[in-house]
Amino acid sequence: MEPVGAWVEVEELPTQVLAARPRPRVPLAGAIAVMALVVLLAGGFGVLGGRQGGTPASPGLSSPVANGPTAAPSPTETPPDPRVTPWSACSGPVDEPPEPVLEIDGRPYYGQVELLDFDLGTTFEGIPPVIGQDNLDHAVEVPMDAIAEIWIGGASCAVSWNIALVDSGLPETRILETVSNEERDPAIAAQNRFQVFVAPYKGDHQLRAILVLENVAVRATWSIHVPVLEPPAVTLTAGDREIPTTIGCDVRQRLVNNWEEALSPCNRDVPRELDRSAAITPGEQLDFQLEGWAATDTIVFCGELTERRFTPRTDPSCLIPRDPLSAGLRFRAPEEPGTWTLAIYECATRISVVGRGFEELCGTWYASVRVRE
Repeated sequence: MEPVGAWVEVEELPTQVLAARPRPRVPLAGAIAVMALVVLLAGGFGVLGGRQGGTPASPGLSSPVANGPTAAPSPTETPPDPRVTPWSACSGPVDEPPEPVLEIDGRPYYGQVELLDFDLGTTFEGIPPVIGQDNLDHAVEVPMDAIAEIWIGGASCAVSWNIALVDSGLPETRILETVSNEERDPAIAAQNRFQVFVAPYKGDHQLRAILVLENVAVRATWSIHVPVLEPPAVTLTAGDREIPTTIGCDVRQRLVNNWEEALSPCNRDVPRELDRSAAITPGEQLDFQLEGWAATDTIVFCGELTERRFTPRTDPSCLIPRDPLSAGLRFRAPEEPGTWTLAIYECATRISVVGRGFEELCGTWYASVRVRE
């Protein structure tokens, strides 16, 4: 096969976008209290996590077909339906390789770009390691809910591409998106903007984009870091005294990109035993706050925790009403003396820190209190 700088042959493969994005499963307002009550009475607070499914759509897939250097169809032939259309009008063929840019929430980052002069093969497999990996030490932070996109400079369009996360310590490459176009026909596939969906992949990676243009092919590489989501700051107070809380295994956060993440995954109701009980008086006012979040639905039970599993008291019921005049979650401690585990279930929302929409949070926090006689 001749060098890629002259031409590239790529086997025709169906479009794949393999980074899974789940359907929203965080409960919405109105249904939480009823659902939580049913779950609690059925056997305690369990993990309420959602399933993963669905596939994120690239912005280019729904973009209008732009005017560009596409081959004119024969008047007697039906033109092919484009598989991927460009985000903006394609420029003409370039003599110099373009410089792709990784944009994170609108901020550009330039990686390492190489002109490919080796055999790509027919399925983008067996690609040699990145040249000069020592130059990729500085990692770009890519939050799970960031708008992350690769742009090709000068509005040049790739007619075939393969975007993946590469880790030397892992057995296989994580393909984010791949499109093959054997004839390199821009009427079949042409794109100059690529969405990068990294939410499932926490940690350090090399983001690699192989971009095959009509007369040149390049590989662009960036070192990236995908940070974990930090649980929200939580306070439970009795007057000026703070009562320790423990996050439950069912707490999940849904981001503006519809990715849903478990903040404390474990196989029981709490990941660890609770701290020692805090002494309070019968019926004392308690305040629960999720810093930076606005509560939408709440419910509080008292019961007991055994081997990290919560059992609400049902006879008589120990469902604690909230104060309807409180903007947050204010409620009264049990009147009956003894040691109680409080299970505080709350759903809340907030505007995303970059202002692109609302995030949602639902789950249970637990606290141990001792009601004095």
